[in-house]
Amino acid sequence: MDVFINAVSENIVEIVSLVSAGAIAIVSAIQSRKSQLETNSLTEKLNQINVDANLKASARIEWIQNVRNTTSKVLSAYYAILRSLSDEDLFKDAYEQTQLLMLYFGCDKVENVDIELMSKDTNQGKNELIIDLLEGMQIKTDLFVCGRINNQIERDQQKIEEFLELSQGNETNYSDQIDKLREEILLLNNLPNQIKSDAKKLREAISLYLKIEWDIAKNGN
Repeated sequence: MDVFINAVSENIVEIVSLVSAGAIAIVSAIQSRKSQLETNSLTEKLNQINVDANLKASARIEWIQNVRNTTSKVLSAYYAILRSLSDEDLFKDAYEQTQLLMLYFGCDKVENVDIELMSKDTNQGKNELIIDLLEGMQIKTDLFVCGRINNQIERDQQKIEEFLELSQGNETNYSDQIDKLREEILLLNNLPNQIKSDAKKLREAISLYLKIEWDIAKNGN
């Protein structure tokens, strides 16, 4: 009887051992599978992050190249206008290239933030300043081409003479109007230098802007 009980006990111990070993093996397999799935999921996420980063970097680099090329065309067009005073085709080309360049700088207006166009740290808020600069160049150049600037100066001078004649023996004082006209004439005579100054400012601003964007692209952002 004791021999039978001992034999049964030994069998039970062996069964329990086998069951325990099997359970441990199953748990280990489950944990291994779970770990593998988590690793695969993490790998997929990292791969997707890398893909997204590469796509962003590629898109940013392409944008940088497009902006650089268009800016070059804009500057060439404005300098050509300064050399040839009466060429409307040049102004049309400058206008089209300027409008195209503006499209690359969507509105990024930032409220309550001091923005420096020549900031070396960030491009935040610069887009609006660049567009303002381009619009100003267009307005000044529009006055400059096709003899409009000379015609406007002649009209202003004629108005000044008229005000001076009206001032004789008249109690009405036209000095303010005359001063404004003289300031406008001075401004018009100085337009070529202003356009050159704006073109130089644009070149420096875009160069700095693209350098910052290039550094961002290198970091995959």
